[in-house]
Amino acid sequence: MRLEFSVPISIVHKKRFKMGNISSGQTAEKYLENGNAKYNLRDYSGAILDYNKAIEINPYYTEAYYKRGNAKRDIGDNRGAIQDYNKVIEINPNDADAYLNRGYAKDKFDDKNGACLDWSMAGKLRDIDAYDLIKMEEVNPILLAFSDLTNNQKMSVMNLLITICNR
Repeated sequence: MRLEFSVPISIVHKKRFKMGNISSGQTAEKYLENGNAKYNLRDYSGAILDYNKAIEINPYYTEAYYKRGNAKRDIGDNRGAIQDYNKVIEINPNDADAYLNRGYAKDKFDDKNGACLDWSMAGKLRDIDAYDLIKMEEVNPILLAFSDLTNNQKMSVMNLLITICNR
């Protein structure tokens, strides 16, 4: 289960009253559930519409942005997916899943460096599997020389690489 970023309740309530669909009685959570059901049926366009409504009600709902990004990626809208993952990261910079999936979307654009940086950040946020993606895709051949390292040692190397890449 993904962790949800908390926004001060007063902000969320103000946004819901300003942007919510009061007449339908639907909550952002209900639209997310409906979107998830459509997504599971591979009705990605229908899922996106429901995720849009969830976001309209609660513009801080990172799960809705994340799921909408996945649906956009699945229909080939990688640019739109990246925008949604960017929004998740803007709201919650510690969301490893958003970095991981943004890396996948960047990889589709042959942005290997961008994908590598995102996967590195996901690894830094304790998604150890992200390091395996980097090695598997061979977007960073340097790591191949470190294949015998423990996960903690790999994380240290990745943190060093992130520091170097961010200069």
